[in-house]
Amino acid sequence: MIIERIDPKRTPLIRRRRPLLGRHPDYSKALYADPPSHDFLVFLVMAELMRRLSGRPGPLKVRFALIGGRLGLVDFGPRGILSGLADPCKIPPGYCAAMVANVLLPAVEMMGAVVIGPPLDERFEPTAIADYVEYDYHIGQLVDLMRAAPPFDIPRFKPPQWAFDEVDTFLAGKRPIIITLRETETQTERNSQIEEWRRFAEWAQRDGFPVLFLRDTAKADQLLEPFATWPRASTNAYVRAALYQRALVNMMVSNGPIGWCEFSDAPFLSFKQLVPDLPDWDHGNAKGWREQAHMEVGEQYPWCSPLQRLTWTDDTYDNLRDAFEDFLLVAKQAGKKTIPITRRLPPLGPRPDYSCAFYADPPSHDFCVWLVAAELMRRHHDAPAPLRVKFGLFDGQLGLYDFGADSIRSERSHRCGLTRKYSDEMLANVLRPAIAMMGAVEEPAAHAPFDLDALGHYVEYDYHGGHLIDAGRQGFEIPRFQPPQWAFDEVDAFLKGRRPVVITLREVPVQPERNSQIEEWMRFATSIRDCHPVLFVRDTCKAGESLPGFETWPMASINTYIRAALYQRAYVNMMVGNGPIVWAVHSDAPYLIFKQLVPALPRWDHGNAKGWRDQEHMEIGDQLPWATPKQRLTWTDDTYEEIASAFEAFEASLLASDGQLF
Repeated sequence: MIIERIDPKRTPLIRRRRPLLGRHPDYSKALYADPPSHDFLVFLVMAELMRRLSGRPGPLKVRFALIGGRLGLVDFGPRGILSGLADPCKIPPGYCAAMVANVLLPAVEMMGAVVIGPPLDERFEPTAIADYVEYDYHIGQLVDLMRAAPPFDIPRFKPPQWAFDEVDTFLAGKRPIIITLRETETQTERNSQIEEWRRFAEWAQRDGFPVLFLRDTAKADQLLEPFATWPRASTNAYVRAALYQRALVNMMVSNGPIGWCEFSDAPFLSFKQLVPDLPDWDHGNAKGWREQAHMEVGEQYPWCSPLQRLTWTDDTYDNLRDAFEDFLLVAKQAGKKTIPITRRLPPLGPRPDYSCAFYADPPSHDFCVWLVAAELMRRHHDAPAPLRVKFGLFDGQLGLYDFGADSIRSERSHRCGLTRKYSDEMLANVLRPAIAMMGAVEEPAAHAPFDLDALGHYVEYDYHGGHLIDAGRQGFEIPRFQPPQWAFDEVDAFLKGRRPVVITLREVPVQPERNSQIEEWMRFATSIRDCHPVLFVRDTCKAGESLPGFETWPMASINTYIRAALYQRAYVNMMVGNGPIVWAVHSDAPYLIFKQLVPALPRWDHGNAKGWRDQEHMEIGDQLPWATPKQRLTWTDDTYEEIASAFEAFEASLLASDGQLF
């Protein structure tokens, strides 16, 4: 069935230009009346993507509308041709004709589209194009759509086989670094710094990497001794596009030809996204990227692979060499399984050091999840140990702001109501012990306002567990907390050979609906005490209070090292879902955890099915992918009946495994 209108719930982010050409668009027909430039490639990708999403049969049909007898006299920007509003352009007729012949028409063919004609002129009747679609050629809408969920497959340019054959013959089995130069007389500030590129090419060739330069089209026939050039690839778009896909990596400053890389599988490193010497040129400053591309400095196109990068740096020798060396490391990593953990966006800088992690969110046990993810990423990227953790403080305190899934560079956060006393206690009694038990180290804190340049090599992560759970499902080995030997010694001295059922209580005034039902737990403890020793670990705020009739251990309530070691000596740990579970779930300690769902708190995301799905990527009944058979989320309330039933099942599984707890 052909869909006449694209579902706005599925594709809300690419809109037709206004005023509309007609009420019943045929998404297999696209009209273009703007200047002939490489921006046409973006327009063409959007048009083909919308054709596919609409269900219209191919090929995409492109028609040009000529103003004054040619393309390029006017630019309609975000407005439709029927608006009558356009900005005049000063593009020479010869340039326009060359761009149409050498860029626009090859692009149409390599997208599998066709040009239909004849071209329209300004005297056209609106009814003749009523079923055509116009799009803004700026890339922002495409970036937004490709960020959407579910993800879409972006259309890519496919050079013809004859072009690949010609390239393969020329390269004779080599995979060179392709350096594309910009050398025009327009906006010379954007041009390649040729001496920097020559210096880089000399270094690369000394290291055994073949280098091929593509000069700007106007200088295609000029040599660049002692380096190899190929005029054919400078003047023929088919050959250029095929060559880019055969390269070890393509390196160039940001300009038109980068489109053949961005919308293909060709690896690339693009430089000079920012041009401070052209403050009035929107494409060369942060504001223009934000408004036209919907991207912040440091961000990457959402459809690009790890081998396709905007560097956000100038094309100096040092930057070229650093980016290439990073590319080689990423290419090496590409042979590994892709890990589903990503940095927060926008990243703090273009060259992350995965041994350095930055944390500026509230001090809670969520930090432990963040820490496990950071250590996993350090190992995955073969970064040197130990992991180095730097806290970001506001007014000398951790936790005044929560950045959620966003980077501090985004400046998007909400203020938290944590007191300085609570923050300092959590930092001393949870976060710092966690760092030590992960084998990491703490660096001196950074204080707001932050020096983002100094933090550019640090990495930020979302502290929610979903991406870590995804990594566990894909088979990545999840790091575990390891208490120090002195803590085990102290626990062993206290237990004197016993292996108790350890019951950890939540007893705080905040969200009391989540608290342990103490009477239910005491009833359960009474029912098993003839067969198993029972030890209660009271909430930290009640560490010094006894629990009549049962043994407690205040030291385990207030000392994280002791608590973590005790959990690993327990017969089983039993508790409701709250912060201290991290010392069990990220260790070998056996556990039964209750109260994953809290219907009495319908607005608390962590206590309902949707929150577990969105934040932890888990459905009701799921288990953590790295859990052993002796580590279970029960998904039940902590009533006596549910506690006793879960414990009975635990003991049955223990018997089934011949009594081997670990």
